[in-house]
Amino acid sequence: MPVLLVADAAVLVLVLTACGDGGASREIKLTQTDKGCTPAEITAGAGEKLKLVISNETGHIYELEGEGDAHFEEVVVPEGKTRSANFTAPDEPGQYSLKCYDPGGVSSEIKVRVAGAS
Repeated sequence: MPVLLVADAAVLVLVLTACGDGGASREIKLTQTDKGCTPAEITAGAGEKLKLVISNETGHIYELEGEGDAHFEEVVVPEGKTRSANFTAPDEPGQYSLKCYDPGGVSSEIKVRVAGAS
């Protein structure tokens, strides 16, 4: 019986780990409006794991994606909805960009300033 309890506990740990937020250490709230996205700038440590919470306050679809070396997969946020996505800041200090846009409409840039090791 004790072996079964240990096996059950191990499975529970694996399930909770898989359902977690990927170790994101800090939550950043982004808002999409008809004028673009805010905030216009995010500061992060090199390699820092962030959870981006993206709220679309418009009446149409908005998208957010990394440009260049930002390496952030596109997230589509339907009108009036909120989506979350994990983003790991690049390992190299510098400035990177996230493009926030309404396909065929307004487009804005969120600058990601990456400092030294977090």
